[in-house]
Amino acid sequence: MKNLLLIASVLLSFISCKEETGIRHKATAVWMGELTQFDLEFEHAKIIDAIIEPDSIEFEFIREGVSHAYIVDSLEAYHLAEAIDENNGLIIGNILPLRKIIRLMGAEEQDSIGIVVQSALASTTRMPPWLKQKYPIMPKLSGDRNPKQYQGRYEFSLPILNKNKDRAVVRLDQHCIDCGMGWLFQLSKINNRWIVSEFHLNWMR
Repeated sequence: MKNLLLIASVLLSFISCKEETGIRHKATAVWMGELTQFDLEFEHAKIIDAIIEPDSIEFEFIREGVSHAYIVDSLEAYHLAEAIDENNGLIIGNILPLRKIIRLMGAEEQDSIGIVVQSALASTTRMPPWLKQKYPIMPKLSGDRNPKQYQGRYEFSLPILNKNKDRAVVRLDQHCIDCGMGWLFQLSKINNRWIVSEFHLNWMR
């Protein structure tokens, strides 16, 4: 009898997991629309480039003719948090306050499913080769270390887009030997080009 109950429990768990996976795949397909994974990653890269190219925060890749900082080649994943006061309203580490992101993008509650879908994509998102040709981009070392020729690094979060894919929010953190700070960027897509519409300091230590 116990064996039958165990088998039933395992089967129910498998069915539940399979249904959840099916729902997740369907939600992803609906949000992506005609976009492929390649299209989305290219869009992410264009968003990152739109932040770096105008030098909005005075990126210090070179200091006094010597390599100083690099960009981590992976986009940091998020864990969603629905609490409005999570981290006192700051977006720190990999915590993503869902309601704040919706507000920053001028989005609607319907956008939340798209945000959930996107938060699961970052584990496979890397900077493309064309972006690596423009900027010093390389893998992050373990143990929060930097390659010996660099004093600091910049880490971008996964860009989060609204359902129309014409607005985005991105977190950028800068880590130095004895300091650090982070910014929150809001971007708009105008005439097929991403433009930084607003950014502000998110944290500092």
